[in-house]
Amino acid sequence: MDFTFSDEQLAVSEAAAGIFGGMAGTERVAAVEQSVERVDEELWAELAKAHLLGLVVPASQGGAGLGLTEACLVLEQQGRYVAPVPLWATTVLGALPLARFGSETQQQRLLPELCEGTVRMSAALTEVASNPRQRPAATATHEGGGGWRLTGQLRAVPQAHLADRILVPAHCPSLAGGVMVAIVDPSSPGVVLEPALTTDRQVHPHVELDGLHIGPDEVIAPPEGGAAVVSFMV
Repeated sequence: MDFTFSDEQLAVSEAAAGIFGGMAGTERVAAVEQSVERVDEELWAELAKAHLLGLVVPASQGGAGLGLTEACLVLEQQGRYVAPVPLWATTVLGALPLARFGSETQQQRLLPELCEGTVRMSAALTEVASNPRQRPAATATHEGGGGWRLTGQLRAVPQAHLADRILVPAHCPSLAGGVMVAIVDPSSPGVVLEPALTTDRQVHPHVELDGLHIGPDEVIAPPEGGAAVVSFMV
């Protein structure tokens, strides 16, 4: 089996290395870490300009149509410099499952702007990360017309304070314990973020959902299909 990277993959790695190496020096990273949001906006814009934010996004939605390997090559370079940008949360936790399971309408609404760096994403997976079969922290109650109400305490959601949308798995007790996955706007009424710092000095807020209404167009996976989506995400 040949594990050699392709020319395209090497080009991705080299482009990322050049950007992080040139913009994520020790002093700059330290200065950003003293800010409230702890994100380097100029670096984020440069990654978007180099088309590195949409590697896992289909070409039809403005991305490169590549995969997890290419995304990991960029993450590797980010890790070399501990660069303060929400790359993992946006591309792996958000864009990758949305590109795989989201409807065409959902993708069109979010992915082109994600590629441009103007939409950021995350996912609430702390409770299910070690075991996809574990019950999610959020609970979903079905309403008429295909809508849902979400309630629950989501712990340490990666860089949720920067996210425009968060993917949230939710337990559905009224439907034989199924799990649905919703796209949550953290600025909506019924969503409260509590800042929380991790041991590596990142901000991973706790997110409280208090009867948040979710319409049918914000559901990535219904209860009968959500478990497969969660398994893919973790």
